[in-house]
Amino acid sequence: MKAIVSAYTTPGIRLIVSFLIKVSLPSYLLYRAVRHCLPSIDVHLGWGCYTVLGSLMMFLLHILYTHLLSIYHLHRARLLNAQPLPSVSGRWPGNFDLLRQWLGIWQTGYPGDIAGRIMNQLGGTETYGVKLFWHDTAFTADPGIIREILTTDHANYIK
Repeated sequence: MKAIVSAYTTPGIRLIVSFLIKVSLPSYLLYRAVRHCLPSIDVHLGWGCYTVLGSLMMFLLHILYTHLLSIYHLHRARLLNAQPLPSVSGRWPGNFDLLRQWLGIWQTGYPGDIAGRIMNQLGGTETYGVKLFWHDTAFTADPGIIREILTTDHANYIK
């Protein structure tokens, strides 16, 4: 009896393979670049070192990408005469201090308490933006916007 082999791969396998490629490819490229640019220097770094450096490189490239994407979005908004969302920002890079503060509030209160404080801090607006981990995130308490996202124009929004 022949074994049936499926050409279909599960989403989990595809996710794992893509993750391994994203993690190992920068490490390998960094290794090859060091070997190519410095052939006379006999430096033998272990694969672990290249993996850490490659991961750091991916992290820095992600920060650069999201920063350039923010600049592009601001440029597009100006071309369309759109107003950027009022936003709140912290003192630490990536707004880690805001997240730390919010987690402390969530332990003793409700997540909505934070939203109310931010809305009051920004002058009573019901919609605001936060850049967490260098990623733009929008929050709203406006019923009209919530209705549009959930019912009217559902397909055009990422939830």
